[in-house]
Amino acid sequence: MSSEVKEEKQYNFKSFTGTVKTVTDFQGAKKDLKYVLVEDAEGREANIIVSKDTYIVNNENIGVGSVITGFYDADKPMIMIYPPQYNAEVVAVFNKDQNIKVDSFDKNLISSDKYFKLNISNDTKIITQDGKPFKGKLKNKKLVVIYSISTKSIPAQANPIQIIVLSKKSA
Repeated sequence: MSSEVKEEKQYNFKSFTGTVKTVTDFQGAKKDLKYVLVEDAEGREANIIVSKDTYIVNNENIGVGSVITGFYDADKPMIMIYPPQYNAEVVAVFNKDQNIKVDSFDKNLISSDKYFKLNISNDTKIITQDGKPFKGKLKNKKLVVIYSISTKSIPAQANPIQIIVLSKKSA
């Protein structure tokens, strides 16, 4: 008797938030990269690497002085360098009226870190990263969840305003 266990990919998204100090086109083989040097509230710096595959929430412009958050898969290899460089899968420009969670969710719509649960309503807009309506299952997909408020419970619960389903090629 053999039983096959199908392991599902869990993502380990981390983020870095800071104020943009410089935006530089990468001067190498890949011409489609931008290095966005940011500094957080404690004075720590990081380069958020933005590629053509990076999803930029609301297609906002990223400029010097903007406060941004770069979300990256912490399980992907990274070079040990200072300041650290993070290959962003998602970048969001700060908006005081919205919060963002990037993660994958199980069949009960609980995030892989078990700290966030989605309560989807008829008002929740669910789209692909190219803006088309998404009608499939959200289980185990990389999602960008935009919401305004959440409960203080564990897991926190939120009624998302919008969910963006990322394509497999994103960063």
